[in-house]
Amino acid sequence: MNTLTKEKLEYLVNFQGINCVSIYLPTHQKGKEVNEQKDAKVLKNHFQQIKNEIKDSKNLSENEVASYLKPVTQLIEDSNFWRHQSDGLAIFLGEDFFEYFKLPYSVSEFNLLGNGFHLEQLIPAYHEQHEYYVLAVSQGKVRLFEASSHEIQEIDLPERVPQSSKEALSYYDFEKSLQQHSGNASGGGNNAIYHGQGADGDLNEPYLKEYFRNLEEALKPVLEDKNRPVILACVDYLHPIFKSANKSLNLHEKGLTGNFDRTNAQEIHEQSIELISPQHEQLMEQHMEKYQELAGTGKASYDINDIAP
Repeated sequence: MNTLTKEKLEYLVNFQGINCVSIYLPTHQKGKEVNEQKDAKVLKNHFQQIKNEIKDSKNLSENEVASYLKPVTQLIEDSNFWRHQSDGLAIFLGEDFFEYFKLPYSVSEFNLLGNGFHLEQLIPAYHEQHEYYVLAVSQGKVRLFEASSHEIQEIDLPERVPQSSKEALSYYDFEKSLQQHSGNASGGGNNAIYHGQGADGDLNEPYLKEYFRNLEEALKPVLEDKNRPVILACVDYLHPIFKSANKSLNLHEKGLTGNFDRTNAQEIHEQSIELISPQHEQLMEQHMEKYQELAGTGKASYDINDIAP
């Protein structure tokens, strides 16, 4: 997921050079246009126009033009990329630089070759980073999603992250480990809870806690931003067990209930955004209140003539 942050926007604003390419396209998320890859064909037309302009400028040779525009060529040929679009697409290409942003709103079809990037249609995409994670976990599967207000994508988990309770628990001497956690090294009357599975085939709670501890530890290096909220998605009885085992993940106070082993990313996004939106709206209200406090003091303005400089 490529979110337009303040740092990225500043970089685009300050980027200068010859043959800076800006392309905007309205895109499609489903339907005939996706099946026939209409958006890729539209980009190909813009690509050809830009290619001809660069060749006419005689700044680059034929081979240099092909090499310079190769990132755009690769994008056109990436069929999987065109099956996962939003409402708009912005593409920027410069010397040793290539970036694109999937936009949650439609844009006017446009291309420009210049000494800097054309950013007018990109500006609405800039927003504070209301990003979060969704951790979908069951005894048989682990899935991690990175999401924002407008999009979601599943993260490919490295091998060190256990993909199931069976995989996580296979590395431990659990009789010893669980007795240490319970403080019951001698076995005692509660020893039966530590052996095997329950009548329904599920692991008993101490085993589940050990599974979740192992999972949490393995996920720490994967989460780029430890402060982002993590929405837990699992069946009802696993929620309290995971929360009791969790020590470091910034779990959202509410989670999603159900089995999400086979649920598609878009459905998970739709459900999770209902949980996260009130938090975002509260933050916006705080910003508005701050503006109201500063209005008329000379420290805030709605006048573009004051703001733009």
